[in-house]
Amino acid sequence: MHEKTAIIYEGTGADPDRDRMTVLDRGGDSLLIIPVGQVEQVGPLAQSLVNENITAIQLCGGMPARTRAELVAAFEGRAVIGAVTFGIESLERASEYGAAFVRGEPPREAFIIVMAGWEEKRLYRAFPPQDTTFAIVADDTAAARVAGDLAAAGVGLIEVYGSACSATAAAVIEAVNGRAAVGAVGYDRMHIPN
Repeated sequence: MHEKTAIIYEGTGADPDRDRMTVLDRGGDSLLIIPVGQVEQVGPLAQSLVNENITAIQLCGGMPARTRAELVAAFEGRAVIGAVTFGIESLERASEYGAAFVRGEPPREAFIIVMAGWEEKRLYRAFPPQDTTFAIVADDTAAARVAGDLAAAGVGLIEVYGSACSATAAAVIEAVNGRAAVGAVGYDRMHIPN
């Protein structure tokens, strides 16, 4: 089965058309990473992505729950909509990150994207005051290794995307060992298309 995934996240001053990154587009598999400057841009962007045959849209942890609910309702049966959430072990660090973000001083953040069989690589994007690392990895072991390295380097927020599962999130949380907030993408079970 081919993966056609788009990750949407908030980037201060970002333009989704100008600033989108096509990380991979080969053999029916694709991964787009698209920043939006305003949460109001997410609905129209998601509509265009579904029209482009994107089958999975994953939202960053900064997106409101209402946005996710609206997308799930709008695209039921056409695309799965996931969003990053944080477990109890990361709430204190996530709250610290949120407060720093509001002050305009967020620590570095990272998105670890698990895509089975894909070559490992890192990309960087800055929308001041945000500084984001995107690490594409092939499996849970690589995700945990990269997360540990990023946390040791001072990254304060790590979000896990792609084909990650609960085991991936657990491995990343263990590797980070409380040094950063860790969130992972999840889906509304009742809205996963057949």
